[in-house]
Amino acid sequence: MENASLNQPAKKSIIRLVYLYLVALIGLVVFLIGGVGMVNTGLKVVLGVDGEYYYTSAKDVCRGQFGERYVGGPKSAPVAVPLVDSSGATLKPIDQNSAEFKQCVADEEERQQKQQSNDRRRSIAEALAMMILGAPIWLYHWHVIQRDHKDTKQHVS
Repeated sequence: MENASLNQPAKKSIIRLVYLYLVALIGLVVFLIGGVGMVNTGLKVVLGVDGEYYYTSAKDVCRGQFGERYVGGPKSAPVAVPLVDSSGATLKPIDQNSAEFKQCVADEEERQQKQQSNDRRRSIAEALAMMILGAPIWLYHWHVIQRDHKDTKQHVS
């Protein structure tokens, strides 16, 4: 009976130690993932890679808004497919020199730039949040582990 009660604190101490190391590891991993995200976003900005999200040009978007469909994947050249109205008559081609079409293209390009800027800010915010949350979790638990280790050394000596 005495032996069982002596092992109880040792089991609690091992469970506590495993818990502390596990939570410290999780905090460190979250911090590192945030750091990788921050470096990734920074490199995309520096290297100008943010344009990778738009496979449809502003002109193609505007052609679709003005009634002309394009068929094709992101890497293939789009092929015009004439649309027909409800009576079966083919719609006329788009005048790409019209002020209305040029305004549509300018508006779409501005929208795409804003979206890229928002995506970049969102990535930075997510990475910072991970770093801000992960660092204190890791540092606190690591500090507790170091303090316990120092206390254990003093009691043994």
